[in-house]
Amino acid sequence: MSHESVRQQASSKASDPRLSATGSGSPFWTLPAFLVIGGGLLLMVGVYVAGEPGEPRSPLAPLAFGAPTLVAGLLALFGILRGHPAMVLAAGIALLPLSFISIVLWPMFLPAALLIAYGAGRTRGTSLGEVAAAVVVAVGLPVALFAMLVHQDQATWVSEDRKSGGGTSDIVTNVEAAISLAITASVASAGIGTIRRRG
Repeated sequence: MSHESVRQQASSKASDPRLSATGSGSPFWTLPAFLVIGGGLLLMVGVYVAGEPGEPRSPLAPLAFGAPTLVAGLLALFGILRGHPAMVLAAGIALLPLSFISIVLWPMFLPAALLIAYGAGRTRGTSLGEVAAAVVVAVGLPVALFAMLVHQDQATWVSEDRKSGGGTSDIVTNVEAAISLAITASVASAGIGTIRRRG
């Protein structure tokens, strides 16, 4: 390979916004992704702790509630590290409706905005297949969450010691949690597969 070809390739890489110093895994841009990952884990813990004795909700409910946010953070992180801004943009968009479900996640609007800003300015050269995968992520993760909330399942319960009890207009069932987790896993698989092909 001639020196001229090497210089041309180097110049092409330097001008690629996906590979620039501020756009390819810079510590600043990975911070929002880590915050989102932490938010997803915090939501799982919060939902688990909020459970009451005797409450007949699915044991998968904490995982199902936090998984979409966690996956959004992971896809954003991998997208930044592997130079896939469309996936970062999709994760940021998905976080907007996800952040509405709990006051715990309201601070996620800030990292969501940062991820959207990162991805929106670096999507030049994105293929149609990558756009399709990004749409799946942006739409699929909120759908996974709201799949547990669409059907109202009323329930009442009493603790084993008969000293406490409660009721709710909507309980998360095993079927709802399983459907939600299946959707989340499918979206994660599509997103990671697309990132790996780009990398």
